[in-house]
Amino acid sequence: MSLRLTCLAISSAALFVAACTNGPRVVNGFDEAISYIGRVDRTDSLGPRQWGAGAYFTFAFEGDGCDVDIRDQRLYGNSYNYLEVVIDGESVARVRTLGERNRLTIGKSQLPAVTDTALKVIAVADSITDGPHTVLIARDTECAMGFTQVEQVAAKGLEAWQPAADKKIEFIGNSITSGMDCYDGEIPFGQGTWYDHHRAYYAYGPRTARALNAQWSLASVSGIGLMHSCCEHKYVLPQTYDKVNLVDNEVPYDFSFRPDIVVSALGQNDGVQDSATFVDAYVDFIRVLREKNPDAQLVLLSSPMANDTLRTFFRQILPAVADEATRRGFAGKAGEIPVYIYENAYNDGGTSHPSMDQQAEIADKLVNFLRDSVGIAQ
Repeated sequence: MSLRLTCLAISSAALFVAACTNGPRVVNGFDEAISYIGRVDRTDSLGPRQWGAGAYFTFAFEGDGCDVDIRDQRLYGNSYNYLEVVIDGESVARVRTLGERNRLTIGKSQLPAVTDTALKVIAVADSITDGPHTVLIARDTECAMGFTQVEQVAAKGLEAWQPAADKKIEFIGNSITSGMDCYDGEIPFGQGTWYDHHRAYYAYGPRTARALNAQWSLASVSGIGLMHSCCEHKYVLPQTYDKVNLVDNEVPYDFSFRPDIVVSALGQNDGVQDSATFVDAYVDFIRVLREKNPDAQLVLLSSPMANDTLRTFFRQILPAVADEATRRGFAGKAGEIPVYIYENAYNDGGTSHPSMDQQAEIADKLVNFLRDSVGIAQ
């Protein structure tokens, strides 16, 4: 009798362990199962924060669903962010944060029903197949909308995952690089808020990186310039390049993302400037880029939005910048800084910005240029 009870006790314990093993794993945002790509701040106890356009995180899980709790800074009490949710390499949703605390339920929820009204539940997909899955969640909006912060993830078989990318590319720029005013699939251009039309995941930088099997990071702010920023910005990009929050020049960045290539596309918000002054300012910034990224190949781009006058200026000035930076020893081991000039203006989106289709065309041209000039393989 005693032996039978012991066996039953052991069997019950085994079933309990099995149930726990098969249940969801709930981890906080700092868990090693979650990989953050791009500029990230890990100093807040609630979870890692990301500000930048296109900044993303990834993980893998097993089953038919997962839950991701994301805190939005809710800047000014009413701003919000958009997030691109990519499952198994396919974008399944562009979601808007609904409050300070948000739960993204992807497929079947792994957690009990939410009773806290402050936690806004966002259903991302009605159903997904039972099996192994990968998740990538990227910010479609930029620093000016405030940070997003991963507080916890719940899923079965949760583990770290990153796309099989063998290169890293950093893209430096302004609103074009940030994916501003490219998307009108939900709200027509000219309506809603200015950031309702952001979609950084489909901007030319992330598109280029994906085409070249590379990870990406964007150091970009709408309205920012090399010497002069528009739209009441307090800073120019060389002042904020060493920060995670580029728009407010806050939160020191540790440069843990080590790019193989750095692509800089500044100048749209500067406009035509005195040539000598512009060259000196750009070369000084290239000096900083070389210090922070000692092994990276540097590449200069003209603005894809430029009109004929500004394009002519870029065609004359960017090769001069590259030559002077090379003369001063900032080209690095490559020995040169390639320059690409866009021959057309891409203005079919909102406020004369590139549309989604044009962002794709801009990326296609850059991909071909990088393959030819830098030798990066797909």
